[in-house]
Amino acid sequence: MYFKIYKLSILLLFFFTFHHVFAQNERKVIKIGYFIAPPFTFESSNHISGGAIIDFYKNHIMPNTPYEFHFEAFPLTRLYIDLKKGDIDMIAMSSKNKTDFGVIIGENALYSSKSFLITKKNFKYEKITSASQLKDFVIGSNKDGARNSFLIQNKSVLNFEESSSQDSVNFLLKKLLAGRVDAVYGYLYYAYIYLAKKENVYDKIKIVEIPGDPVLVYAGYSPKLDPKIREKIEKQISIQINEKNINLDQMVKNIK
Repeated sequence: MYFKIYKLSILLLFFFTFHHVFAQNERKVIKIGYFIAPPFTFESSNHISGGAIIDFYKNHIMPNTPYEFHFEAFPLTRLYIDLKKGDIDMIAMSSKNKTDFGVIIGENALYSSKSFLITKKNFKYEKITSASQLKDFVIGSNKDGARNSFLIQNKSVLNFEESSSQDSVNFLLKKLLAGRVDAVYGYLYYAYIYLAKKENVYDKIKIVEIPGDPVLVYAGYSPKLDPKIREKIEKQISIQINEKNINLDQMVKNIK
């Protein structure tokens, strides 16, 4: 009888000890949605998420937090709806002017660049300084995509042709080269450069700088995500960007 009680005590001690250890080692899953925009984000043929932004989270943020990041690609329109509902916890990258979609924007910019139009090689301007230079041109853009301050302030005098295609970068680049639009704008202009190089048409396009605030990309958070989780992730983003000097621009350009 004594031996049975002793054996049971050992088993209970083993169970509670290791259950506590396993519980401590469990990492809370954070669901991160993203729209596809190579080389920033992409999804391989076997559904593996990749790209410079995804690599940044996987290699520099996740190992330094108590969370397990799960990534999933979404159409851009659905992404913000699911975030607002709390079906996903984060958006991998968002602009500041998406706050009206219910997203909470992070405090630390992941990536920044100047703003550009992509045009054909024979476009008459090398740089835009005034909206009047563009009044006779059609600018292709993503219907749901972010725009910089110059384009927003001058939208009444500019002629946009919007695309609702989920593969808008590819679609708009083809429209440009076919002469169906005069220029294309993407908040992440380098996505067009990357695609043009992949398609061997880089020598047929021109990059034309436009005025406006710098393009800034942030993490976006669901309003239903625990603020303490958001704070821990943002703290680590700040450390990696500002103290460890992780350069997202270089990471983007290193993607082949």
